[in-house]
Amino acid sequence: MIVNIKFFKNKMNDSLAGYVTKSSGSWKGCRTTDKCKMKIVLVSQEIKGQMIENVLYRTTIIPMKEKDGFVAIKAEPVQFDARVETKLRGRQYSIEIKFGNKTLVYDPYDKKQRKCRTDFQTFRHILELRPDIKDLAQVIEDFEEAVNVQAAYNL
Repeated sequence: MIVNIKFFKNKMNDSLAGYVTKSSGSWKGCRTTDKCKMKIVLVSQEIKGQMIENVLYRTTIIPMKEKDGFVAIKAEPVQFDARVETKLRGRQYSIEIKFGNKTLVYDPYDKKQRKCRTDFQTFRHILELRPDIKDLAQVIEDFEEAVNVQAAYNL
C-alpha cells in the first residue's frame, strides 16, 4: 500500500512513528490528535536513517506480522513547488518561501525572531536541508537574488 504520512518521535522509545486511518475503503495518514480509529506505522530498520521528523513522506507500508499496525518499508519525501515572495514595509523587507502548507520567513529586521530567521546564512542553511522543496537549487538562487535586490535597494 502507498500512503502519505508524517512521522514523529515516539515518546516511548524515541523511534519515529506515524499513524493511518481507513477512509472510504483506503488507508490515509492522520495525526495523533484526530478523532478517528487509527493504526500505528513504524519505520523499518532499512530506511530509519534517512527519515526526518515532521516531513511528509510517500510511503510503502505492509501489515505487521504479530501486532496490529504497519511497517513503512520505503519512503520518499513529497516535494512541493515553492514560491519566493518579497514583502515590503516602507524600506524594510521580509522574504517568504511558501510550499505545501508551510511558509518559511526571512526577516532581517525582526527583533523578536518569531517564526522567522534574521541571519542570512542560518536561513540559507535551513533551506538547504529541506527535502520537501522541489527544485531546491533554483529556490535557493531565487531567495539569494531577492535578498541581493533588497540590499541594493536599501543602500
